Amino acid sequence: PVARAPRPPPAPKRRDQRSAVTDDELKAWRAAIRAAERERAALLLGGQEDLVRLLRGLYDAIAARLAEQPADWQRTQLAELQAQLTAVVQGITGRLQQAADDAVLAGWNMGADHVDDVVRAVRPGLAAGFQLADTFLLDALRSYTAGRIKDLASTAEAAVQTQVHLAAVGAQTSQQAIAQVRKHLVGDEAPARARARKIVITSTAQAYAVAQQKRLEEKAARQPGLRKRWKKSGKPPERSRHNHDAMDGVVVGVFERFKVPGKGLGEFTLMQHPHDPEAPPSQVIFCGCLAQPFYVDDGEPKIV
Repeated sequence: PVARAPRPPPAPKRRDQRSAVTDDELKAWRAAIRAAERERAALLLGGQEDLVRLLRGLYDAIAARLAEQPADWQRTQLAELQAQLTAVVQGITGRLQQAADDAVLAGWNMGADHVDDVVRAVRPGLAAGFQLADTFLLDALRSYTAGRIKDLASTAEAAVQTQVHLAAVGAQTSQQAIAQVRKHLVGDEAPARARARKIVITSTAQAYAVAQQKRLEEKAARQPGLRKRWKKSGKPPERSRHNHDAMDGVVVGVFERFKVPGKGLGEFTLMQHPHDPEAPPSQVIFCGCLAQPFYVDDGEPKIV
């Protein structure tokens, strides 16, 4: 009998004739995107928790000192106590700044790494990107974040000193002062706590997004089908920006900008990505959106 030639392996299944990826690559892309988003969410949550924990430590230290004061406050004791509390706040300020800075640095590295992870999931064997050399925006963001944290600590100290003064002059008891300090620093609606969360979430997400964009730009020359897609935050409608929700699924080139609708008819903001440092604060602060590395073929989006 004549020997038959071996059959060639079946061609990988594609979603349609124009699709940029096979079904297996699509599954790998989705898995990599989900893993990246989970890790990013964990970083943002962890950064918040670190600052909230430090604020709790600040409250405990202040409450302990206030509780040590005698029932009949003497005005001559006020200056000494105020100096002690200033030292406590200054001591925690550096730790707050370090915690926020650690989160920003982690966000920067993670943003670049996640582009590598997603690209390799679809195109196995592609070399990882090198360390991002242009860190000007990172340095500026770290400096800005440190300043915001310092301002937060100064505001917290002023609030504490006000309560101490009221207790010293007999306007309230030490326990009432402690309760007011707690309300400012660690209560469910504490201004210091809310502001700390806003700072670390915004700065970390911004570092992640900027590094992600820079890595995408590195990859684009070798990956002509690489694009970026806007993904909305997933927050409840009453907490999300409606104009950002409208951007969900929009795909543009790596070097192109998203055209984000404004409040007025015909108004829009051009943004490289969610959290773009050049965008107005109203488009950036507490934004939960992100950009996803995305593959297209012949200019048509295929991964949905």
